[in-house]
Amino acid sequence: MASSPDRLEPAAAEPRIKVSGIQPFLAWYASQWGQPRLQATVEGLSPEARACFDARDAHLGVLVSQWLPARAIHALLDRLLAEHTAEERERMARDGAHAIIEQTLTGV
Repeated sequence: MASSPDRLEPAAAEPRIKVSGIQPFLAWYASQWGQPRLQATVEGLSPEARACFDARDAHLGVLVSQWLPARAIHALLDRLLAEHTAEERERMARDGAHAIIEQTLTGV
């Protein structure tokens, strides 16, 4: 995927996470709490982390074949967690992990 002018590409040496490992969780999250809430979370990230995503896109402007900076993924997840109660975070860990495993075990 070609980079748009307003999106930054990560430095080559920094730790990265493959989007295919987190995308099923993000899709599950959007199905549970709504795409607007996920997009608002992205919009609330630091400019550096936000530059890795496109909040206007349903898939946040990333492809499952991409690798994103680990710090951007961690910032997104930390912000998502901060917006939920302890009970909701427990559900996110359990059901979100199930969504990831279900998708990655059945994928090619």
